[in-house]
Amino acid sequence: MEDFLGYHSEWNLGSPGGWDYQRITQIIGKEVWNRLNAIRTIGVDLDFDHPLLYPINGFVEMLLEAYRAREGRNPGVIAVVAEEETLEDVTENVNLAAKLSEIDGIKGVLLAPHELEYRNGRVCHRGRPVSLIFMDFNTDILLSLHRKRDLSPLLTAVREGRVINPRGTEPINVKSTFELITGSCRNRFHPETVRRTPWTRKFHPRKTDGPKGEAIDDLIEWTRKRWDGLVLKPERGYSGKGVRVGGVHTDVEEAIGIAL
Repeated sequence: MEDFLGYHSEWNLGSPGGWDYQRITQIIGKEVWNRLNAIRTIGVDLDFDHPLLYPINGFVEMLLEAYRAREGRNPGVIAVVAEEETLEDVTENVNLAAKLSEIDGIKGVLLAPHELEYRNGRVCHRGRPVSLIFMDFNTDILLSLHRKRDLSPLLTAVREGRVINPRGTEPINVKSTFELITGSCRNRFHPETVRRTPWTRKFHPRKTDGPKGEAIDDLIEWTRKRWDGLVLKPERGYSGKGVRVGGVHTDVEEAIGIAL
């Protein structure tokens, strides 16, 4: 085990997604570890239940603290607002709303932005005032959606300071940040952080350096020749959409075409 090297695959600063994935990973990992030890005792104690590995709980506490600052101990609604097409498929937002509803006096709801309404001087959902909103998309998407449908109630909530939107951490909340860690800025990070970060480069026609420091004159052509050992994935995204894995998706030209 001393030679084991673990890698993180994502830094997700702006969404409960990365945090809930961590929780789910611990549940799966614990079950697999127990089954392996049932087959053969490994003799290593791993704490899958450490609070550090369940950051979603801290995130809920942060939302509750913001709610209490506005509403005190009064009951009310905290809304998780996400794009309509993601409501059923993005499990972490479903889990977040359910987790909020476990708090005494709090109703957590998951909804699309156009489901908010303005009644009697308050932003509401189905007639109930909404005290706090976690918005799981960035400002560009908000404005784009507003051009298609009237999202005035949500914009009113923004003006009232009721919207929490960590997507404001972009552009650092994107996968291309890994290039800073594994590229020219590597000396600014702890050696273990660099060591455990997958080599990453923003994909476009360019010169750069490879995983072993070798010169790459044409990243596109270099990718073609080494596709079996590479992954192309969107800078922003979720649930594996748009991801192409060498050795699994054998058509490298399709993968390159999607990426570009």
